[in-house]
Amino acid sequence: MGASNGADTLYHLKDLTRADIAAIVRGLYGEMKELPGCNMSMPTIDGDSNNICLTIARKSDTKSASVASFFNDWAHCGIKVVPVVDGDVRPVCKQATIERKGKREMVRIEGFTDMKDANKIKSDIAQGLVPSDQLNEKNKMLSKLEKSSRNKLSASKDLMPIDFAEALEDMLVNDINARIPNDSGGFVSSVLKAKFQADAVIIQRYLNMEIVMALTRDSDMPIIAGDGFLAVKEYTKSENMTIVCTCKATLERAMKYLPEESNDKVQLVDAKCPIFEGVKSRQLRALMMVAMGCDVYKPGIVGVGPVTLKKQMDKVKEGMSE
Repeated sequence: MGASNGADTLYHLKDLTRADIAAIVRGLYGEMKELPGCNMSMPTIDGDSNNICLTIARKSDTKSASVASFFNDWAHCGIKVVPVVDGDVRPVCKQATIERKGKREMVRIEGFTDMKDANKIKSDIAQGLVPSDQLNEKNKMLSKLEKSSRNKLSASKDLMPIDFAEALEDMLVNDINARIPNDSGGFVSSVLKAKFQADAVIIQRYLNMEIVMALTRDSDMPIIAGDGFLAVKEYTKSENMTIVCTCKATLERAMKYLPEESNDKVQLVDAKCPIFEGVKSRQLRALMMVAMGCDVYKPGIVGVGPVTLKKQMDKVKEGMSE
């Protein structure tokens, strides 16, 4: 679940390698394990598996194999990786879910319409009803309609397999044997299936100090979880990965654990409009995200974005200080 213009509210630590991120995970784990209530026995990250699947395996016929291999690569950095998968039931309040289903159904109908038109042209050609001077044009139209029909029917399918969680677990256990700690001491844990969405489970696990950070492109997690939450937003490019956070100080603390050779190449980019920084109430952070627009209420408040919301909040602060 992403927030509208959510990226503008986040600080970005860019040009990281997987090894850089693993070093940060280990370093921050060293801090966290000394805190009361820490529930980690080793450096641990969660993977937003549906988000990862749609990013790296969208066109793959064996999505579970691609995602399992992806997690195993991270485990070879000497960390524990926990795949978290969305549940079978989607929250009814998610407007974006309903909207996506509606769009897929419209595309499916269009695909069948194109197929019907293509079949009519085929029939006319077979029965000799198409004049010879129009035959070339009709064949071109037929080819175009058939391609359009295939693409639309393919696009109308739900990209997530129904048995994704089970297939991923089977792949991790039986095909790549990712449960056994590798030479670096890392491994991939059992697949954790949420009752509804992975987002809420990952955020709660962070609050319970069960993980250091998460692999996800969704901006809602760092926004809702708080200023200490780190998300690996760009995780597909081996030499150009990105960690995001609503708090600059958190990323600066993370940078302390970078290998010395990485310090010169890594970039810390300021948020364009860091409206969530310093906001401690998660309820208020969620309300601000809804005002901007998100999956739960896509339009948001008309005319409200990060910049306008900041101006309104500043006015409220000024009024309270008077």
